[in-house]
Amino acid sequence: MVTRNTTGLEKRKADGGDVVNVIDDRLDQLLAANAEIARRKSLNISGLHERKAAVMIHPVSLERSFAYFGLMLGSLPPASIIWAIFSPSGIADGNWLIGLMLAANILTAIAGYLSGKLVSDCVRQIRDFPLWTQFALLPLIGLSWGAISGGIGGALILIYGGFIGALFGGAVGLTALPLFVILHRSLSYADTIERKHFLPIASGITLTICGFILGL
Repeated sequence: MVTRNTTGLEKRKADGGDVVNVIDDRLDQLLAANAEIARRKSLNISGLHERKAAVMIHPVSLERSFAYFGLMLGSLPPASIIWAIFSPSGIADGNWLIGLMLAANILTAIAGYLSGKLVSDCVRQIRDFPLWTQFALLPLIGLSWGAISGGIGGALILIYGGFIGALFGGAVGLTALPLFVILHRSLSYADTIERKHFLPIASGITLTICGFILGL
Protein backbone atom coordinates (compact mmCIF):
# COMPACT_ATOMS: atom_id res chain seq x y z
CA MET A 1 0.00 0.00 0.00
CA VAL A 2 2.79 2.39 0.90
CA THR A 3 4.66 1.48 -2.24
CA ARG A 4 1.58 2.21 -4.39
CA ASN A 5 1.08 5.66 -2.81
CA THR A 6 4.74 6.58 -3.22
CA THR A 7 4.70 5.56 -6.87
CA GLY A 8 1.54 7.56 -7.51
CA LEU A 9 3.05 10.60 -5.83
CA GLU A 10 6.21 10.31 -7.92
CA LYS A 11 4.10 9.93 -11.06
CA ARG A 12 2.12 13.05 -10.25
CA LYS A 13 5.36 14.96 -9.65
CA ALA A 14 6.76 13.73 -12.94
CA ASP A 15 3.57 14.70 -14.75
CA GLY A 16 3.68 18.09 -13.08
CA GLY A 17 7.30 18.52 -14.14
CA ASP A 18 6.40 17.71 -17.74
CA VAL A 19 3.62 20.28 -17.66
CA VAL A 20 6.03 22.89 -16.29
CA ASN A 21 8.54 22.07 -19.03
CA VAL A 22 5.87 22.39 -21.71
CA ILE A 23 4.77 25.73 -20.26
CA ASP A 24 8.37 26.95 -20.16
CA ASP A 25 8.90 25.92 -23.78
CA ARG A 26 5.70 27.67 -24.89
CA LEU A 27 6.71 30.77 -22.93
CA ASP A 28 10.16 30.81 -24.56
CA GLN A 29 8.58 30.51 -27.99
CA LEU A 30 6.16 33.33 -27.21
CA LEU A 31 8.93 35.58 -25.95
CA ALA A 32 11.04 34.83 -29.03
CA ALA A 33 8.09 35.62 -31.32
CA ASN A 34 7.41 38.88 -29.46
CA ALA A 35 11.08 39.84 -29.66
CA GLU A 36 11.08 39.22 -33.42
CA ILE A 37 7.95 41.31 -33.84
CA ALA A 38 9.49 44.12 -31.80
CA ARG A 39 12.69 43.92 -33.86
CA ARG A 40 10.78 44.18 -37.11
CA LYS A 41 8.76 47.12 -35.81
CA SER A 42 11.94 48.88 -34.69
CA LEU A 43 13.37 48.42 -38.18
CA ASN A 44 10.11 49.57 -39.79
CA ILE A 45 10.15 46.50 -42.00
CA SER A 46 6.97 46.43 -44.05
CA GLY A 47 5.40 43.49 -45.79
CA LEU A 48 6.41 44.95 -49.15
CA HIS A 49 10.05 45.16 -48.09
CA GLU A 50 9.95 41.59 -46.85
CA ARG A 51 8.55 40.37 -50.16
CA LYS A 52 11.16 42.27 -52.13
CA ALA A 53 13.92 40.86 -49.94
CA ALA A 54 12.51 37.34 -50.32
CA VAL A 55 12.69 37.41 -54.12
CA MET A 56 16.31 38.59 -54.27
CA ILE A 57 18.49 36.24 -56.29
CA HIS A 58 21.74 36.94 -54.44
CA PRO A 59 20.82 38.65 -51.15
CA VAL A 60 23.51 40.14 -48.94
CA SER A 61 22.62 40.80 -45.30
CA LEU A 62 23.50 44.00 -43.49
CA GLU A 63 26.21 42.26 -41.44
CA ARG A 64 27.82 40.70 -44.51
CA SER A 65 27.61 43.99 -46.40
CA PHE A 66 29.64 45.81 -43.78
CA ALA A 67 32.04 42.89 -43.36
CA TYR A 68 32.80 42.75 -47.09
CA PHE A 69 33.00 46.53 -47.31
CA GLY A 70 35.45 46.52 -44.39
CA LEU A 71 37.50 43.90 -46.20
CA MET A 72 37.66 46.11 -49.30
CA LEU A 73 38.57 49.23 -47.34
CA GLY A 74 41.16 47.37 -45.31
CA SER A 75 42.90 45.91 -48.35
CA LEU A 76 42.79 48.19 -51.41
CA PRO A 77 43.41 51.72 -50.01
CA PRO A 78 46.41 50.57 -47.90
CA ALA A 79 47.75 48.72 -50.95
CA SER A 80 47.40 51.97 -52.91
CA ILE A 81 49.40 53.79 -50.25
CA ILE A 82 52.15 51.16 -50.45
CA TRP A 83 52.23 51.47 -54.23
CA ALA A 84 52.33 55.27 -54.05
CA ILE A 85 55.29 55.12 -51.65
CA PHE A 86 57.43 52.55 -53.40
CA SER A 87 56.58 52.82 -57.10
CA PRO A 88 58.65 55.99 -57.76
CA SER A 89 61.87 54.41 -56.49
CA GLY A 90 61.06 50.86 -57.53
CA ILE A 91 59.39 48.08 -55.61
CA ALA A 92 62.56 46.03 -55.36
CA ASP A 93 64.30 48.73 -53.34
CA GLY A 94 61.90 48.18 -50.47
CA ASN A 95 62.48 44.39 -50.10
CA TRP A 96 61.92 43.58 -46.40
CA LEU A 97 60.03 46.80 -45.64
CA ILE A 98 57.45 46.29 -48.36
CA GLY A 99 56.96 42.71 -47.18
CA LEU A 100 56.24 44.01 -43.69
CA MET A 101 53.83 46.60 -45.05
CA LEU A 102 51.98 43.99 -47.09
CA ALA A 103 51.62 41.86 -43.96
CA ALA A 104 50.20 44.91 -42.18
CA ASN A 105 47.86 45.38 -45.15
CA ILE A 106 46.52 41.85 -44.76
CA LEU A 107 46.05 42.35 -41.03
CA THR A 108 44.15 45.59 -41.66
CA ALA A 109 41.86 43.83 -44.12
CA ILE A 110 41.12 41.07 -41.62
CA ALA A 111 40.40 43.62 -38.88
CA GLY A 112 38.07 45.54 -41.19
CA TYR A 113 36.21 42.36 -42.09
CA LEU A 114 35.82 41.04 -38.54
CA SER A 115 34.70 44.39 -37.14
CA GLY A 116 32.10 44.84 -39.88
CA LYS A 117 29.35 43.14 -37.86
CA LEU A 118 29.94 45.47 -34.91
CA VAL A 119 29.75 48.49 -37.21
CA SER A 120 26.52 47.21 -38.77
CA ASP A 121 25.04 46.90 -35.26
CA CYS A 122 26.03 50.49 -34.50
CA VAL A 123 24.45 51.71 -37.73
CA ARG A 124 21.28 49.76 -36.97
CA GLN A 125 21.09 51.22 -33.45
CA ILE A 126 21.16 54.84 -34.63
CA ARG A 127 18.59 54.31 -37.37
CA ASP A 128 15.73 55.68 -35.27
CA PHE A 129 17.68 58.76 -34.23
CA PRO A 130 16.85 62.14 -35.78
CA LEU A 131 18.38 62.59 -39.22
CA TRP A 132 20.78 65.30 -38.13
CA THR A 133 22.02 63.07 -35.30
CA GLN A 134 22.68 60.23 -37.73
CA PHE A 135 24.65 62.56 -40.01
CA ALA A 136 26.73 63.57 -37.00
CA LEU A 137 27.32 60.03 -35.72
CA LEU A 138 28.04 58.20 -38.98
CA PRO A 139 31.34 60.01 -39.63
CA LEU A 140 32.40 59.32 -36.05
CA ILE A 141 31.57 55.62 -36.41
CA GLY A 142 33.49 55.50 -39.69
CA LEU A 143 36.42 57.33 -38.13
CA SER A 144 36.55 54.86 -35.25
CA TRP A 145 36.17 51.86 -37.57
CA GLY A 146 38.99 52.96 -39.84
CA ALA A 147 41.26 54.06 -37.01
CA ILE A 148 40.93 50.77 -35.15
CA SER A 149 41.43 48.62 -38.26
CA GLY A 150 44.31 50.73 -39.55
CA GLY A 151 45.89 50.93 -36.11
CA ILE A 152 45.81 47.15 -35.70
CA GLY A 153 47.48 46.60 -39.05
CA GLY A 154 49.92 49.48 -38.71
CA ALA A 155 51.07 48.30 -35.29
CA LEU A 156 52.89 45.50 -37.11
CA ILE A 157 55.32 48.12 -38.45
CA LEU A 158 56.96 49.10 -35.18
CA ILE A 159 55.02 51.23 -32.70
CA TYR A 160 54.64 54.43 -34.69
CA GLY A 161 53.17 52.43 -37.58
CA GLY A 162 50.02 51.97 -35.51
CA PHE A 163 49.53 55.73 -35.22
CA ILE A 164 50.09 56.24 -38.94
CA GLY A 165 47.75 53.36 -39.77
CA ALA A 166 45.09 54.77 -37.45
CA LEU A 167 45.45 58.20 -39.06
CA PHE A 168 45.04 56.97 -42.63
CA GLY A 169 42.40 54.40 -41.67
CA GLY A 170 40.38 56.98 -39.80
CA ALA A 171 40.41 59.31 -42.79
CA VAL A 172 39.22 56.50 -45.07
CA GLY A 173 36.44 55.40 -42.70
CA LEU A 174 35.35 58.98 -42.07
CA THR A 175 34.83 59.47 -45.80
CA ALA A 176 33.57 56.07 -46.86
CA LEU A 177 31.05 55.00 -44.22
CA PRO A 178 28.46 57.82 -44.47
CA LEU A 179 28.35 57.54 -48.25
CA PHE A 180 28.06 53.76 -48.10
CA VAL A 181 25.23 53.87 -45.55
CA ILE A 182 23.23 56.37 -47.60
CA LEU A 183 23.53 54.37 -50.82
CA HIS A 184 22.97 51.05 -49.07
CA ARG A 185 19.73 52.23 -47.44
CA SER A 186 18.38 53.54 -50.73
CA LEU A 187 18.78 50.14 -52.42
CA SER A 188 18.16 47.66 -49.59
CA TYR A 189 14.97 46.05 -48.34
CA ALA A 190 14.52 44.55 -44.86
CA ASP A 191 18.23 45.07 -44.19
CA THR A 192 19.10 43.03 -47.28
CA ILE A 193 20.63 44.23 -50.53
CA GLU A 194 21.01 42.50 -53.87
CA ARG A 195 24.59 41.56 -54.68
CA LYS A 196 24.43 43.31 -58.06
CA HIS A 197 23.70 46.54 -56.17
CA PHE A 198 26.13 46.00 -53.32
CA LEU A 199 29.20 45.38 -55.46
CA PRO A 200 29.02 48.62 -57.49
CA ILE A 201 28.46 50.66 -54.33
CA ALA A 202 31.24 49.09 -52.28
CA SER A 203 33.78 48.80 -55.09
CA GLY A 204 32.95 52.26 -56.47
CA ILE A 205 33.57 53.97 -53.12
CA THR A 206 36.71 51.95 -52.45
CA LEU A 207 38.22 52.47 -55.91
CA THR A 208 37.44 56.20 -55.79
CA ILE A 209 39.42 56.46 -52.57
CA CYS A 210 42.25 54.46 -54.15
CA GLY A 211 42.24 56.77 -57.15
CA PHE A 212 42.46 59.80 -54.87
CA ILE A 213 45.42 58.25 -53.05
CA LEU A 214 47.22 57.52 -56.31
CA GLY A 215 46.49 61.00 -57.59
CA LEU A 216 44.41 59.85 -60.58
